[in-house]
Amino acid sequence: MIEIYAMALFPLEEEKTFRENLRKISGERREKIRNLKNKKSQRQSLGAGLLLEYGLKKLKIQKGEISRTENGKLYVKNRDEIDFNISHSGEYAVCAIGYEEGRGIKVGVDLEKRRKRNILSIAERFFPLEEYEKIKELKEEEGVKLFHSLWTGKESYVKAIGIGITYGLDSFMVKSCPSQAIGKIIDKRMVESFFIKEYDEIEGYSLTVCGNREAFAEKVKWVNIPFDL
Repeated sequence: MIEIYAMALFPLEEEKTFRENLRKISGERREKIRNLKNKKSQRQSLGAGLLLEYGLKKLKIQKGEISRTENGKLYVKNRDEIDFNISHSGEYAVCAIGYEEGRGIKVGVDLEKRRKRNILSIAERFFPLEEYEKIKELKEEEGVKLFHSLWTGKESYVKAIGIGITYGLDSFMVKSCPSQAIGKIIDKRMVESFFIKEYDEIEGYSLTVCGNREAFAEKVKWVNIPFDL
């Protein structure tokens, strides 16, 4: 099962609440947050870290069991039946955690606040022609929504396989479905199948989770500050 946790970051605007929660996360992430000059970026990173700690605690995973790949992706050492990924945008943070006993699992998640920008130029540069043409045919508001749906689908996929956007976002297709249905990644280079699910529970944002299993949680689980770790 792939669970999705989400958190609104507004409570962390209060300095006391921010400091209290900063103590709950790993020393590595605390150091990273302290090096961020932008307060908003600090809140986003802290919120994502809190969600990760929250989800891993439910699986009884200790901080010392976490390591990092050469490409920078965090993982649980010697436990390929567990995978996780975090993302944040605007005033929200999310965390996807997958667990499937006896089988390897891979998970990626991406959250993006939808905003009007030169989406056609970006899509023409980074997306396959078919996806670009679909966006081009739509009215502006619908095009913006589809663009972010495809973008979060692509980002969640490259995060799931642990490579990043250097993999080439135009080298594979996102076959998305209506909200709450399961879509698929079409990548001829990949033997293993990857699936995606988009959640529409955060107004004005696109949230997509990708995994090599179709066992996605039906809904996002909201975690509210304060909570115990």
